[in-house]
Amino acid sequence: MCVLHSAYLGLSERFISDIEKNDPHKKRENDIREAEGVIRLYLSGLALTVKSLKSGDFEKFDAVVGDHNCHISARIALAAVRELSDEMGAIESKLKPIHIKSTAFKSPRELIEEAKCPFTVSETMKYLACCAILRSGTECIEHSDGSMTLTINPQNIIGKCDREIVKRLITPLREYINQFSIAYIQRIANRVFAIHVVTTCRGERYQFIIAFDNMKTTLLSMAQDGVYFLVVPYERNKKISGELHLFDPSGQRVDPTLVDPKTPIFVIQGFGNLDAVHNPIEFTLDSIAVVPQLETEDGELSEEVVARREKGKLCVEQFRIVHTYADTLGRIKKV
Repeated sequence: MCVLHSAYLGLSERFISDIEKNDPHKKRENDIREAEGVIRLYLSGLALTVKSLKSGDFEKFDAVVGDHNCHISARIALAAVRELSDEMGAIESKLKPIHIKSTAFKSPRELIEEAKCPFTVSETMKYLACCAILRSGTECIEHSDGSMTLTINPQNIIGKCDREIVKRLITPLREYINQFSIAYIQRIANRVFAIHVVTTCRGERYQFIIAFDNMKTTLLSMAQDGVYFLVVPYERNKKISGELHLFDPSGQRVDPTLVDPKTPIFVIQGFGNLDAVHNPIEFTLDSIAVVPQLETEDGELSEEVVARREKGKLCVEQFRIVHTYADTLGRIKKV
């Protein structure tokens, strides 16, 4: 049962109380409770993933990871509608609670590994389920200076899983999402990028590649897949005033009223003058060239990054991109 077993990998062991140490049956009871909690959490993530993909609610995969790869999860979610259509149907018809009836004294990891699951799950589906789980716990904290911080509140995360278990799962979930995202970019680019590993102040170990290569691979692959791009002002409630700045896959401005509301879109949020964006792909690449880049193996930046930097400085002054995510055109609210 690879999806549930791998779900537990990286989870630190729970604290064993003196009562459990002196009562093996109590420990077995708690081990089973923990294993079933992790299983419920992941089944809830899978159910939410299938529901969100079918309804076009791609924002459900916009997880707070902290590795600045929101564009990758958006790209994967948009591609998944087509790539995972058969798998979605198979999973949806078989999503039922799984109960552990073992009487053996085994660890939660072993119990999860032995549990019976009526379906198989692809790595992409598992990735999106992990994103959906983290996203469900997202909480926005407003500060007195008007700024906002996005964090994960274990109390809000889907699934009837013990909150202490959820807390221990957040870091391995984040690290898994990060590693899958980087591997995905290398796969669709059909090349191996130099990877830099960084440990955050929270203790997560994240992989990074050159920001420009990362973004360019993502944007061009979406354009090739026929994804539309929408540039919007950053608003917490996502209610957009004025015209919708919608662009077709080639980067040409189009009339939103002539486009099917069910059309999947890649949303670019920012502050500033929307009219400064004439081509979202070129504008975003110019802007990302200004961002401090990780060095290449020879310590030099690519000629393309250097060439785009002067124009990029003007771009970020006119319209500063702060976030990207996937959605459906009809879900964008206008006022």
